[in-house]
Amino acid sequence: MISVLKKILTKTRHEARYLWGNAKHLMGIDAARFIKARGSRTLVYHGICQKEPLKYLESLSKKPVNSLAFPYGSYQEKNVPLFTTIGYTQLLATDFKHTDNRAAPTMRERLTINPFISITNQMNANIKSTY
Repeated sequence: MISVLKKILTKTRHEARYLWGNAKHLMGIDAARFIKARGSRTLVYHGICQKEPLKYLESLSKKPVNSLAFPYGSYQEKNVPLFTTIGYTQLLATDFKHTDNRAAPTMRERLTINPFISITNQMNANIKSTY
């Protein structure tokens, strides 16, 4: 079991590094709709071709999933209206890109844990609220 978990974590880390290093363009409304429709929950989009994770979460909570945590807590300010337009009522970010975002009813602050940095650097990032 442990060896299987190690393989999964290693693969996930490689995928996350690849996606983070190759994110060259901004997500538009069509991409946001696609991700919401597929029920994806992570940067590496495990389960993007199936809705089971979304259905499972909604069956447990008996409520619709209407929150989006931006990958690594980072977002483009111009995309905030796109996500609210398609039905997300809570958008979770680590660094607010504009002072108005802090007061926006849909924006919420969240904590990001980065598996690729040291514990000391993670603690500093948490204290400073920025990476």
